[in-house]
Amino acid sequence: THLLLKTVWLAPHARALLAAFEAMRAAYAAGTAWEPAAAMEARAAPLLAALLLARVDGKSPAPYLVEPADKAFVRDTARRLLTASDLDLAGLAGAWRSALEAR
Repeated sequence: THLLLKTVWLAPHARALLAAFEAMRAAYAAGTAWEPAAAMEARAAPLLAALLLARVDGKSPAPYLVEPADKAFVRDTARRLLTASDLDLAGLAGAWRSALEAR
C-alpha cells in the first residue's frame, strides 16, 4: 500500500514508485515456495485493494493523503479493484497506473 499510495501523494515520482512496487512484487514472488506464485498473487491482490481503501477510510488513515481529490482517487480506484475478477498483483499495479494516467 505504501508504494502505491505514495504515487498519489508524490505524483512526479509515480513512475519510480511503480517500478519499486514491481521489483518488490517480483522478488517476493520469486521467493514464494509454499504455493505457486500465481496463487499467492491472486490472494494478495484483493487484499491489497482492501488495504488501500482502509488507508483512506479505516482506523489508520495515511496521514499524507489530506487532499479530498487524492482520497477520492484512492477510494474509487480501490473499490474498482475490489470488484475486478482474475486480478493478480501485476494486474493491480497496471490498473493503478492506468487510473493515475487517466487522472
